[in-house]
Amino acid sequence: MKRVALALSFLLGFLLSCAPTVPVPPEPIPARTILVLPPESLTSNTDILETLYPIISKRLAQRGYYCISPELALAIFNANNMNNAGRINSVPPKKLLEIFGADAVLKTKVTEWSSKYYVVGASVNVGLSMDLYTAKSDAPIWSRQEHRSSETNIKDQRIWILIDAILHSALEKYEPIADSAAISMFQSIPPGPLYGTH
Repeated sequence: MKRVALALSFLLGFLLSCAPTVPVPPEPIPARTILVLPPESLTSNTDILETLYPIISKRLAQRGYYCISPELALAIFNANNMNNAGRINSVPPKKLLEIFGADAVLKTKVTEWSSKYYVVGASVNVGLSMDLYTAKSDAPIWSRQEHRSSETNIKDQRIWILIDAILHSALEKYEPIADSAAISMFQSIPPGPLYGTH
């Protein structure tokens, strides 16, 4: 009887050792409401805010967090004579907690936002860096960097059609590339308390 029990114990241990390991889910983010700050551009491009700001807020909200609307945040910043994204991003999260009451603050830096043109095509490049901080302690709780690019090749066209198509193609592709980068980045953040409710 002891031999049977020992054999069963050995067999059970063997089967458990062969079983696939279940990945440990990431620790939840200690936040329900997140203030997304205006993206700070480290490039020479000045037309980023209107395109990128709503994308970041939308995609983060889809991960289950309540995000203070960009329109409301900008209105409050403008009312306090804070019209520069770099200056806004330098404000300590604790101070922003007093104003907005958010649990966490997301800071975004645009490291690349450029178009390059070739004889028969163009490439559009977007680079982003994001950091999430708790509002109460200013402690970093999540960070991610991403770079995306897209190339457009146009062949066998008359030269004036070619140039027009390249220019319009490059201008139109910033938004989907930035959106794709944001989606990829937020896949690494644990779903929030509102995930799946809308």
